[in-house]
Amino acid sequence: METEEKWIRIRTNNGEWISEIHTEVLEEEELIMFEHLASKNGQKLDKHYDYYETGEKYVWCYKNDIEELLNRQ
Repeated sequence: METEEKWIRIRTNNGEWISEIHTEVLEEEELIMFEHLASKNGQKLDKHYDYYETGEKYVWCYKNDIEELLNRQ
């Protein structure tokens, strides 16, 4: 049996495409928390912006960056 996988791609701020499995969409409160954690560790959180099909703006970060910040707590 053959299955078809459909990958969702998201564009980075510099125009590259990335698979959505490598991203973490953040709510405003989460974004503030992760920016604070990154700042505490002397880092700057790499944020990317995009729009849903409805036109609503959202922010996402690389999943591995978020996981790294969570592991440092």
